[in-house]
Amino acid sequence: MTMVNISFDTMIAAYLIEPGTRRYNLGALAEQWLNVATIPIESLIGKGKTGKNFSQTAVTDAAHYSGEDAVIPLYLKDIFEPILSERNLLPLFNDVEMPLVSVLAEMEWCGVIIDTELLKRLSLEYSLKLDGISGDIY
Repeated sequence: MTMVNISFDTMIAAYLIEPGTRRYNLGALAEQWLNVATIPIESLIGKGKTGKNFSQTAVTDAAHYSGEDAVIPLYLKDIFEPILSERNLLPLFNDVEMPLVSVLAEMEWCGVIIDTELLKRLSLEYSLKLDGISGDIY
């Protein structure tokens, strides 16, 4: 497993191992795979308008939280790497998923152009086809 950003890599590995899971954040993965409860960020900074900036968090609390973010992915990597290898998923991880990370990040950062008129036409077209198929079934 070639790790670039180990937290993100861990989440991608977890997805490949269990693609049907709904949550891949470090807290959920630590709970599931390590049986460890992590410090929720909300307990440090709060939520919404009443929340504070992470820099306003007590240094010891910030250190514990940040330490979890640094250490948990390393423990998960030690669990996930053999599973990926055993399931022959390392080539998919290294050659497909990880190269796509930068592409998807760029798309999120810059956005994408969507042809809404084309989507409306396709929606109508497929709706009509679906109605026809449904009619044939009945």
